[in-house]
Amino acid sequence: MLTALTKRGLLEKISTDEAGELADEGAKSALRLTEAGRTALGGSRGTEAASSDQPAAGPRRTTKQETVLYLLRQEHGASLTEIMEATSWQQHSVRGFLSGTVKKKLGHTVLSERCATRGRVYRLVEAGA
Repeated sequence: MLTALTKRGLLEKISTDEAGELADEGAKSALRLTEAGRTALGGSRGTEAASSDQPAAGPRRTTKQETVLYLLRQEHGASLTEIMEATSWQQHSVRGFLSGTVKKKLGHTVLSERCATRGRVYRLVEAGA
C-alpha cells in the first residue's frame, strides 16, 4: 500500500535528518505525507483546529472506501492490482466493492478498460463527461 501511495505522489521518502524523532531508531529514511496527500485527505486540519475553541480531534483516519474512490478519480484510473495493494483486499473483494458499493450503493458509473501494461483499469466517469 505504501508503494502505491508513493508512486501516486501522496507519500514521499525523506531522510532521518528531516524526519527527526519520527523515524525508527536505525532507519535511514521515513515516509511523509505530501501536499497532494493532504489534499486527497481533505486538506490541512491543523489551521482549522488552531482557530477553533474546541480541542483538536487528532488526525482523521482514511477509510479504504475513500482510498479506492480517490484512486478511481485519478485521470488514468487504477488497476485491479493497484487497488489490491492500497487496500490489502483480494481480487474478488475489489470487484465486489466496485459493483456493489461504488455502482449500486453510491450510484457512480465505473469505466473498465483493458490496458496492455497495467491489465484491467477502472475509473469513475464524472457526471457530464
